[in-house]
Amino acid sequence: MAGTHPDVQDIMGRAKESFGHDWLTPGYSQLISDAEHLANILKLCDVIPGKSYLDIGTGSGYVAFELARQHPAVSVAGIDIVEQVIAADNQKARETHAHNLRFLSFAGTQLPFDDGSFYGAVSRYAFHHFPLPDLSAREIYRILEPGGLCVICDPLADEGDDVDFVNAFGALRDDGHVRYYREPALVELFEKAGFTAERRFYSAITFPRAMDERYERLLAQTAARVLELYEARVEGEQIYITLQVMNICFRK
Repeated sequence: MAGTHPDVQDIMGRAKESFGHDWLTPGYSQLISDAEHLANILKLCDVIPGKSYLDIGTGSGYVAFELARQHPAVSVAGIDIVEQVIAADNQKARETHAHNLRFLSFAGTQLPFDDGSFYGAVSRYAFHHFPLPDLSAREIYRILEPGGLCVICDPLADEGDDVDFVNAFGALRDDGHVRYYREPALVELFEKAGFTAERRFYSAITFPRAMDERYERLLAQTAARVLELYEARVEGEQIYITLQVMNICFRK
């Protein structure tokens, strides 16, 4: 099976180890929190009472909890590869009496649901970690009912980044980073799975990293014009880059 490929297992293992630690830190919560972004994502989700929705790579449940809270007449499931995160999310759901919300762990490739199980699926800041993106797009298509939708929110590689700086930057953090895609490539990937691209909006996210010699070398070997695309800057012992995020709704 694809999920047993050694490269996939290595990527998943590194992602689990990294996010199993990061989700407990204040910096992680601060990085993913953006009330305006979340509100605009939920508008893309075309929420219909009585329907079921899936949050893929849910992490701390940032999207799933708000979707379930705002729309008590829908059923929401969140899935993630980090078991301790799922356990904590389920505990929080019980404590907050979120009866229309559940969380499950999965292996990171095949989705553990029957065909047509959901009307909508959403994935925020996770797709660049998916080791088999073509399979993931097909799996999302499979588990959606006819006419269902998929909302993908993920940072983009800039079209002017001809040296692939942003993916070299992402790979320096050992968290299972796979690839930031350019917009046309990401859209094509989902269209090949059978989806039609509909509405989209753009936002931005700034990633901080602790400065070390690896980042120093990467900055030194990258042209200033490329660094400017991502507003790369060093402040004290931190390096920051800012990426455009595409938030797009695909229809089955």
